[in-house]
Amino acid sequence: MRIQYQEGYHIDVAVYRRFINENDEYEYEHAGSDWAKRHPRSIRKWFNERVKTLSPDKANEDVSVENNQLRRIVKLLKMFCRSRSNWSLPGGVKKNGQTVAKKSINIEIL
Repeated sequence: MRIQYQEGYHIDVAVYRRFINENDEYEYEHAGSDWAKRHPRSIRKWFNERVKTLSPDKANEDVSVENNQLRRIVKLLKMFCRSRSNWSLPGGVKKNGQTVAKKSINIEIL
């Protein structure tokens, strides 16, 4: 779901539904053209761990960046990609509500 603001900004909100399966456990599905099983907490936990382990530690005297640098880099990359309307973004990336052409982009984080 996209919330559009008059000033031209927008916020994308993921829509999920939750239900109890036959094992009395909660399951989550993400809205799209079809409902698809997703694990939003697992994804968030994975990303937060990657931010913690891959961002430079400000306590290190040789580091001159703020904490959580990886999170800022991801935000800047997303903003930069969206600013180029003629780019074909990687598969699964949506632009104006439609999946755009797939293009292989490899970003390796060491």
